[in-house]
Amino acid sequence: MKFLKGIILLGFIFSLFVFSVVIEIINSQLLDIMLKGIILFIIYMVFIIVKFNIRLKYFSALEKEYKYELLLKELDKDLSKLKKQYGPKITLMMFKSKILNHKGEFKESLQVLYSIILENVYMKKYKQTYYELIILNLLMLNKLDSAKTMYDMYLEKIKQEKLKKPSKAFLAIYKFYMGNINESKKMFEDLLNKKNISEKNNAYINYYLGLIDLKEGKFEEGKNKLEKVSSFKKEHFITEKAKKILEETFSPLSNLNEDVNI
Repeated sequence: MKFLKGIILLGFIFSLFVFSVVIEIINSQLLDIMLKGIILFIIYMVFIIVKFNIRLKYFSALEKEYKYELLLKELDKDLSKLKKQYGPKITLMMFKSKILNHKGEFKESLQVLYSIILENVYMKKYKQTYYELIILNLLMLNKLDSAKTMYDMYLEKIKQEKLKKPSKAFLAIYKFYMGNINESKKMFEDLLNKKNISEKNNAYINYYLGLIDLKEGKFEEGKNKLEKVSSFKKEHFITEKAKKILEETFSPLSNLNEDVNI
């Protein structure tokens, strides 16, 4: 009887040992599966991030080549694949709004910006871009009161959320439309003296300095500056604006009209 009890006890101990071994094997397999799942997820996320950054570089290259129509098509293609409005989609929406602004499609640019859920914009540089693009579009549409209201709101956000101060280029444009011509002129002249200024920024600066020259009665200087801008890329709205002002101000017909009015 004692022998039988001993056998049963040994059998029970052996069963516990086998059970513990099986549990350990199962756990190790589950752990292995979990680790593999985590690694695959990390690889997938890295792939998505790398792919997105490659697309952004492609978009930037198209922007530098002023291929705005193709760029907008590519942006719309990628935006259609993103349903939720979070980081990547907001980045592309900002990009699209900026390109629409460059094309002179200010209302369309505003529509994109107004459709962005601002609470989902976490990066400070995107918040800054958001406000500055809205203000610039409103200025171009001659909605000066709305632009001033948005500018005041922007300054408040800078204090509250510790955003960077507005860029000198943005401020120079804003002050020009608000009638602070002397301040605007000084800012644009400072910007023009900077080294390694881009072709696009050079066109912007000459455009506004040309307008200021005309306001000050310096017609020859203004004409020279606007002629520089008129040879800029035809895809950018500022080129056509410069051409239009030159035609309206310096064409024989405009001179004839001035004589008649006098």
